Amino acid sequence: MVRCLIAFILLITYSLAEAAVLKQLNLSSQADGLNISIQLDSVVVPKMFRLNYPNRLVVDFPNTTLSAVVRRNQTYSNLNIRIAQYSSTVTRLVLQANFPIHYQVNSSSIYGGYSVQLAINNVLNSSVAPNATNHRLSDRPANRYSPIFKGKRKIVVVIDPGHGGKDPGAHGFYHHLEKDVVLAISKHLQQKINNTPGMTAVLTRDGDYFIDLRRRLDISRRYHPDVFVAIHADAFNNSHSHGASVFALSPRGATSEAARWLAEKENYSELGGVNLSDLDDKNGMVRTVLMDLSQTATTQASIKMGQHVLDQVGHMTSLHNHHVEQAGFVVLKSPDTPSILVETGFISNPYEERNLSSPVYQDKLAQAIFNGLHQYFREYPPRGTQFR
Repeated sequence: MVRCLIAFILLITYSLAEAAVLKQLNLSSQADGLNISIQLDSVVVPKMFRLNYPNRLVVDFPNTTLSAVVRRNQTYSNLNIRIAQYSSTVTRLVLQANFPIHYQVNSSSIYGGYSVQLAINNVLNSSVAPNATNHRLSDRPANRYSPIFKGKRKIVVVIDPGHGGKDPGAHGFYHHLEKDVVLAISKHLQQKINNTPGMTAVLTRDGDYFIDLRRRLDISRRYHPDVFVAIHADAFNNSHSHGASVFALSPRGATSEAARWLAEKENYSELGGVNLSDLDDKNGMVRTVLMDLSQTATTQASIKMGQHVLDQVGHMTSLHNHHVEQAGFVVLKSPDTPSILVETGFISNPYEERNLSSPVYQDKLAQAIFNGLHQYFREYPPRGTQFR
C-alpha cells in the first residue's frame, strides 16, 4: 500500500512538471564519424538502450515534447536517424545501422537551454546502408533468443581486452605491458571475425583506457552476444612459467554470481530472453532454479568452447594446462552468455614476452583463437544464425 502511494505521488509530481521542448537536432561531421547535437530548452536526462535485428541505438527524452521545426528523418553515410513524439511525455530518437553503433554522450548547460552531444564513432567504417523501412519508433527491446528479423542474423562475439589505462596489468622483463599486448591481439581477432561471413565482433575497449570489471559485463550485455572472450597475458614470479591457458567460470563463482543477481532485482529482469519480472515468485525460488539451470548450461557451453580454443592454440604454442580450467573471474559471470578467458602466455617469461609483443605472433595467436571459436560455432551453431 505504501509503495503504491509513493508511486502515485511520484506520478502526480512528474505530470505536473513542465515538459521540456526539444528544439533542434543538428548533424555535423567529425574526424572519426558523426556528432549529433540536440538542444532543449531545459535540463533533460536521456535514457539510452540498444536493440538488435537490426542494430539500433534508442535515446528517450522523458517529459519532453518535440518541436514541429525539427526534421524527423535524416541519413548520414550508412546511418539512419529518426526522431518522433513516442508518447505524450517522451520524445524518442532512434539511430539504425547494420553494424554495432559505438557512441559517447556529453551534456552541458548552454545559453537559453541545455545541450546533449552524441558522438557516433564508427559511422564511416561500414559501407552498407541500413534498411529502415520495416522498423518503427515503437520497437521494444527484442527477445535475444527469438528475435524478429528477415533472414538469419550474424553471430555476435564480444572481445574483452584485459586491463587498460591506469591499470597496466602485468609487465615483462623487457617492459612490455599486458594491457598493450592483449589489445593488439584482440584487434587481430576482431578483424578475423569481422572478415568472416555470418560473424561480427565488438571490443569492450578499443584504446588505452580503464574500464572496471562490472562495466565490461554491462558493455557486453548491450550487444546481446552469443559468446564473450576475455584476452589476458599471465604472469608469475617464476620467470620459467610458460604456456597459454583457457578458463571458464567455476561452480563456486557461478553460485556467488547467482546470489548477487537475485539480490539486485534490476539485473535479473531478463535472463536468456525470459522475462523474470513477470514471474509470480515472492520468495525467489523460481528465479533461483532458473538462474541455476541457466548458469549450469552456460558453464558447460563455455567449457566446450574453451576446449576448442585451447586445442587450436596448442597447435602454435605451448600450453600451461591441456584442459579448460575454472575460476571465479568476474568477467566470466554472465549467466546466459558462454564466456571464456584466454591467458595467451606468460608475459613474465622473457621468451614468451618477445613472442607476445611481436605483431606476427599476435596475428598467429589471434588466428588460433578464431579457429577454435569457428569450430565451436560449426559444432554448436546458435539458433537463428547464418551458421545454422
